Amino acid sequence: MNQLGAKYLIFREQVTEERFEEVNGEIRGYGWYSEQTNAFDLYKQNGNKWSKVPVNELSRKDWGDSWKSIPSKLLDYIKSLPEFNAEDFKEITGLDPKEEDEIDLDGKKASKPT
Repeated sequence: MNQLGAKYLIFREQVTEERFEEVNGEIRGYGWYSEQTNAFDLYKQNGNKWSKVPVNELSRKDWGDSWKSIPSKLLDYIKSLPEFNAEDFKEITGLDPKEEDEIDLDGKKASKPT
């Protein structure tokens, strides 16, 4: 627990702060995050200038769709974690690893999480 009494969890499994930071650092090292809005798409379409992004065109993305672009190497890393839990993965991402043998992510096939 940290000084505020919060627990460090990975897929609902309590871990040490050191383990949490290790995994968090690895995940952040992939430079990917689920985009919950179309803001970055609009940013790119408008010459990479935030001042040109039309605010009235901003919209939310479907939660599950926002996770479909997860890089296969990052997904493989997540699946390799001893704390990995397929049910929790589905609850967090909306991706059901039990539905099919492979999931189509960012145009690539990734192995089914177990």
